[in-house]
Amino acid sequence: MGSSLLLSPSERPEWKIDSEVFERALRNNYPEISIKRRDNPQRYFEWTIEEDGKNLEGWLFRSLDCISFDTSDGAIGADFAIFCRGFMPEEAEIILYDESYSSVLPITIRTSLQDIQDVFWPNQ
Repeated sequence: MGSSLLLSPSERPEWKIDSEVFERALRNNYPEISIKRRDNPQRYFEWTIEEDGKNLEGWLFRSLDCISFDTSDGAIGADFAIFCRGFMPEEAEIILYDESYSSVLPITIRTSLQDIQDVFWPNQ
């Protein structure tokens, strides 16, 4: 599909993402979302968002501290990363990285959409 990215703390956290609050926010923010629960040992739930012919697929890890998503659209991907960062403690050291760990970006409340796009979708 495109870039597979992970958003997670840099070290094992003492906190967890509230899965009910996160799911409710996904549904409110992305009305066209499809959320599925599967019998998967790694995934708490997964989703697909289709918007204007573009899509984003992702899942919340069972550990409730990591989110993975995949999209080829930089604008949607950057916006989604910032949306998800809001469910993690502000003071936590959070990183956004690709599966090969070749691109890594610390994500704070001050990280911009452009910061993310420049690292993960530089040609868009």
